[in-house]
Amino acid sequence: MSSIAISTSSTSSSTTFTSDQLLEKAAEFVEDCHYDIGAKFYLRALEMNPKNTLIMDALADAYLQLDQVNEAVLLLEKSISLAPNSGATKWLSLAQLKLGQEALECYECGIKLLSANKESPQPIILASAHCSVVELHMTDLCDSEGAEQTCENHLAQALQLHPDGFEPNTMAASLRLVQQRRDEAIAHVDKVIASVNAAAPGNVARLEFSLPLRFSAAKSMIEVGRHDAAAGVLEGVLYGDDGNPEVWCVLGVCYQQLQEYDLAKDYLERCLQMLLQDVNLMDQQNHVRGILNEVNQAMAMRGNGNDGGDGSIESMDVDDDL
Repeated sequence: MSSIAISTSSTSSSTTFTSDQLLEKAAEFVEDCHYDIGAKFYLRALEMNPKNTLIMDALADAYLQLDQVNEAVLLLEKSISLAPNSGATKWLSLAQLKLGQEALECYECGIKLLSANKESPQPIILASAHCSVVELHMTDLCDSEGAEQTCENHLAQALQLHPDGFEPNTMAASLRLVQQRRDEAIAHVDKVIASVNAAAPGNVARLEFSLPLRFSAAKSMIEVGRHDAAAGVLEGVLYGDDGNPEVWCVLGVCYQQLQEYDLAKDYLERCLQMLLQDVNLMDQQNHVRGILNEVNQAMAMRGNGNDGGDGSIESMDVDDDL
């Protein structure tokens, strides 16, 4: 069995590892979220096994965790060229890094491989892939022929595979709101809320779903009046990433509609501070100032003994304001 020496300190000393030992070490570091060190071990292992697509896929995942997207794309494309039928995961990973028709083709290949794997079915992953196709046809490919019917077909597949799942019902709620089928959207939002409560009772910050997906779910909750649930999910999104001013704004509006004006003001002011860092965001800054004015007026009316109504923006589009 071949081996390779890796330096373990700033001195000249080094330790010799076999390929299997390198992979074991890499997996340990990745599991502990030390992706940079794990990537180095995977890279060394790949140097010893230059055509091993499993190592390529693992290294690509580590690179994605490090935001080294270009390196990940090259590895995934090479892995696919060497073994296009060896696994669906790399197709789905590459799809997320592509746009439009290229992304669709990758998703379709991944879905085909997952659907053909009858011995080890992965219904939740397959449902997620179908949801990704729906999202793609609601965004990049929204003007393509038959886009809405494609959404319906893949959504039906996702809901059949995972009927009570967070992601399929989040996607269904978004699509039904776009179609102005509010009652159906509400039913799906309520299933999303039930899945949240089941997955992370009392602590939505523990949700394992991606932050963009959770943000999308929260915006649908707001649109159908489920503000308490939306606030909880949005707080969890901020816990994971507090650098997106849109999240601060939407959460501020959510608290405004809950008449939690002090919280609304705090979140909106934080959003405005972030937006003021970019002179090109004047429209967004003015939008947030307008909401802040409404919140301040509601607080003043409450201070004068008037409850100020609901202090909310009845028709706010939470998707397009920022």
